[in-house]
Amino acid sequence: MLSVSKVKNTAQAASYYNSPDQYYDKDSGGVTSRWGGKGAEILGLEGEVGSDDFNRLLEGRISPEVQLGKISDGGVIEHVPAWDLTFSAPKSLSIIALVGGDSRLAEAHIKASQEAMRYIEKEYALTRVSNNGKAEYTKVDNLVYA
Repeated sequence: MLSVSKVKNTAQAASYYNSPDQYYDKDSGGVTSRWGGKGAEILGLEGEVGSDDFNRLLEGRISPEVQLGKISDGGVIEHVPAWDLTFSAPKSLSIIALVGGDSRLAEAHIKASQEAMRYIEKEYALTRVSNNGKAEYTKVDNLVYA
């Protein structure tokens, strides 16, 4: 199952995803969050996700010269920090994998999620651009995800 939600607040998101209880990694069988997507490659992000890079990207700071977002009428940059795509395995699979101790199922879920993200990046990723004050959507194939 895929749940999609818009991340609206950078500070809350940084706190939630980087929480000390490691909510996102605690049931992963030792697998930590890793960078993915062509955008991550372009930015030189590889391996384990570090909180500094993660927080910087939530803020839309691609580099010291590049800040994502649109400038509002008041001159403030408005930026959507992220979209949260959560891939959930069926409860029966989770029970067998975690309670039954079958790590192959957890590994298969991780691999399936990675493949799904590659497919989403290739076929469905869009960005909104302004053209003479009118918002248009343009296909991209260079997501950054963790």
